[in-house]
Amino acid sequence: MSDQGLQERRKHPRYPVSLNISLTFRRGKNDDRGDRRISGTGRNISGTTGDISFEGLLIKANPLHDDVSAFFAPPSVTDQGFLVDLEIELDGKMIRAEGQVRWFKLWYTGQEPYQLEAGVFVRMMDTESRKNWDAYFKRLRS
Repeated sequence: MSDQGLQERRKHPRYPVSLNISLTFRRGKNDDRGDRRISGTGRNISGTTGDISFEGLLIKANPLHDDVSAFFAPPSVTDQGFLVDLEIELDGKMIRAEGQVRWFKLWYTGQEPYQLEAGVFVRMMDTESRKNWDAYFKRLRS
């Protein structure tokens, strides 16, 4: 499908904005009560956004093997996929969010670091972060 066809299917437009981000990948799991239990899978990684939308990000980073070793671990029966804790520097303010990795590409070129791109759906933000995020997108749209 062409980029234009994909863009037409998207709920929110994407903007080619590069923002500094900090992220930590983890696997999401459910316990018997239905509560989410997190098993840590990586360390904090620095990266940038390739583009952003109101509900999603394209993230780019150059992690080391230990940072992404969870990508190589076999999933468990209760695995909900990869989650990511995000800190996004936006207009001098720090946006804190939780996202779900919808897809990822990980390249190894024969030596570290790896090259990583991932599409992330933004699931949750605290109230202050959401307020700042909304204001930023209002400015982008105008």
